[in-house]
Amino acid sequence: MTTAVAVAAPVTRMLHSLPAATHLRALRHVGVPDREITVRARLTSQQQLRRAVRGEPIGWDVERRILALPIPNEAALYETVSSLGARRRIRALHALGWPMPDLAAALGWPLHKVGTILAEHPIYIADFLTVCALYDQRWMWTPEDHGIPADEAEQARLSAEIGKCASPLAWDDDDIDNPKMRPRLGHREGGIFGAPDPAAAIRALEGDRVELSGRTRTLAIAYGARYLNMPWDVMAQRLGMDEASLRRSFERIKERVRADANGRPTWVDEPRFTDPDYIAASNRQLVAA
Repeated sequence: MTTAVAVAAPVTRMLHSLPAATHLRALRHVGVPDREITVRARLTSQQQLRRAVRGEPIGWDVERRILALPIPNEAALYETVSSLGARRRIRALHALGWPMPDLAAALGWPLHKVGTILAEHPIYIADFLTVCALYDQRWMWTPEDHGIPADEAEQARLSAEIGKCASPLAWDDDDIDNPKMRPRLGHREGGIFGAPDPAAAIRALEGDRVELSGRTRTLAIAYGARYLNMPWDVMAQRLGMDEASLRRSFERIKERVRADANGRPTWVDEPRFTDPDYIAASNRQLVAA
């Protein structure tokens, strides 16, 4: 008598593939039609192609077939374009709570390369397409649901608030690359802090020798004093400032933030995560839960 043995169906490993999403955008940019991409990558449908472009889960075998497609006229991807759209997208993701080092890691870049884009230097089309792919994948994600610790996400949101970064909700797809358009819903690029470079500010506070613009220095002072609660002497040394001048600068920053808020609550008056009273209240809430 033969005993039937049940054979488990193979499990398809699914993944969010930023490389595949970027590769598809590159193929489209050089003029390869979607129908041709679908056939050559042996995709089951145009819908599967659209999922891959948006960075939604696809099978690892699908990713492998997409990445195997050669890109004609690849040199066209290394022409330069304005970094405006990439800059706005990075700042918008930062406003959601994505830390700059995490965004750099997701892009496969060193942190200083993100800083170069935020400093408004022209970028390669290939890099622009990579930022677009990351933005389309993450703009509706909550960072805490995707591996970012809550305190780091809050740090990022505070940094973005100080830097007046506009969130994705302030932009339409048709507007974000248009230099004549400005964010809506009360969000602004710039404001009293202009358009600082958060990546450079973080590097300076960590001890790297970084030349800071006035706006980026303002961000570094506010972020280091308000959230990180850095000792004044350490922060002064890292930012190349006199300690007394640093303290006066932070007081002026708080005054300007309060004036800009017109009586609305701001980050200036919120408790720090490092405050003992805040920690005690949080612990009480955890015990009660």
